[in-house]
Amino acid sequence: MFIAHRNLLLIQAILSYQKIFRNTRTYSLYSGDLSNLKELDNVSKYDKNNPTDFVFATCETLNSRENILNFKENQFDYIIIDEVHRAGSPTYQKIINYFKPKFLLGMTATPERTDNTSLIYQLFNYNILFDIRLKDALEQDLLCPFHYYGIKDIIGIDDKTYEKKDFNKMYSNERIEYIIKQSKLYGYSGKRLKGLIFCSSIEDCEVLSQKLNIRGYKTTSISAKNTENEVNKAINYLEEDDTNKPYLDFILTVDKFNEGVDIPSVNQIIMLRPTKSSIVFIQQLGRGLRKWKNKDYVVIIDFIGNFDNNYMIPKAFSSNGDSEMARMIVANGYLPGISTIEFEEIAKELIYKSIQKNNFDSFKEHKKIFFDLATKINRIPSYNDFLDHTDFDPIRLLTNSYGSYYEFLLKVENSSEFIWKLENLTDFERDVLKFLSLNIGQGISLEEVLFFKELFNGGDFNYFKSTLKVDYSLNLSKQKEETIISIYSGNWCTSKNIKLINNDLTLVKEFNKTT
Repeated sequence: MFIAHRNLLLIQAILSYQKIFRNTRTYSLYSGDLSNLKELDNVSKYDKNNPTDFVFATCETLNSRENILNFKENQFDYIIIDEVHRAGSPTYQKIINYFKPKFLLGMTATPERTDNTSLIYQLFNYNILFDIRLKDALEQDLLCPFHYYGIKDIIGIDDKTYEKKDFNKMYSNERIEYIIKQSKLYGYSGKRLKGLIFCSSIEDCEVLSQKLNIRGYKTTSISAKNTENEVNKAINYLEEDDTNKPYLDFILTVDKFNEGVDIPSVNQIIMLRPTKSSIVFIQQLGRGLRKWKNKDYVVIIDFIGNFDNNYMIPKAFSSNGDSEMARMIVANGYLPGISTIEFEEIAKELIYKSIQKNNFDSFKEHKKIFFDLATKINRIPSYNDFLDHTDFDPIRLLTNSYGSYYEFLLKVENSSEFIWKLENLTDFERDVLKFLSLNIGQGISLEEVLFFKELFNGGDFNYFKSTLKVDYSLNLSKQKEETIISIYSGNWCTSKNIKLINNDLTLVKEFNKTT
């Protein structure tokens, strides 16, 4: 069984399954809305007396006790839940608790979008089969390339404007014409324009849609006020290629299309709202990243006002989320693959100011990243866990004011509930960790890292030199040898007079395994 949040996603899922299995499997649809059945080949209405290989259902339909009892608890070998970040809700919980499949698979593009992250991962015993970030998906050519343009909004559009609703500026002829001008300037890929415009409120959607229609565009507004049939109708009109039939140039929306919708042919996205979250920003960007036969790329036009959190934009593109990387992205426009990012000079200055005002390396930010990952894997993350499951560079925990990862963990433990037990270290051991974190934690010198690895494993200096030559094709120069001696045996190492090796390049007695 395949369970989705909305009926439209079921139709798209069925089509995907049919591409893979073709006519070798049978399919049925179990949903309150069966109007799309006539558009599908070889798909029937679910009938418990005539079971099919695959059953596609919406969570709303299954949430009814009468409907869910049409199935046995162990009827399905496999159950796939789409948008599984919603699984903590009572609707999904009722379904998950009822069925007893041999294998339960959850899928989501935004696992962070949940109020109860720990519950989601607990449901699947912290077993993450596959995890891919935007950067990696672009590099592997799994997504449609995009060309992002960050442009300055008209004068006066800023945080206060969005809060106070200065209609004279928001919906002025000047701004409408400015939006149209930028849309035409940056263009699209494909036979005709198929765009999404993200707005800040329902009122924005409705008024802007009316004003665009007056100027000859075919648009509609979609929000929480609309029924699913109205949403599906609008999407079908947007995807229509034949302009002799009813079609749309733009759908204007607020939040409705952040998730749970798939419109592969979208070739232009316009953002007219402040970007308050890098996750939401990626969700909205993602509406255009599906590959489609008639488009080579998607154009993203982001209207940048005087928003305090403009830094969210380059932060979302940054591979490790630090402020320096964000500045480089704004300055150079480098992105994986053939995608590009470009800011107008005025917009750049606004973003630089936002980056300067906000601390990307605050303890609050680091703690959130830590707990998000720890919740995901149900343990204290290791260095490799950060590399495998996040875009965060753990080096930042070593080069920050903590001194070492252990000191960071102590601070986290003291600041909030911490379910893991940390091993108590002596003052000497803590000082050694700080010293090693500072000197070799960043991996600047391969010889130093390998040297300590060999000594801690009980080897000696001569064996270390031969290992370097055989395994790494490296020769330890006399100068490098003297550097190691001076750094790790010298009394000037730290204020606490840390000494890790003796002059003969053996470990000091505190690390001697034979004592």
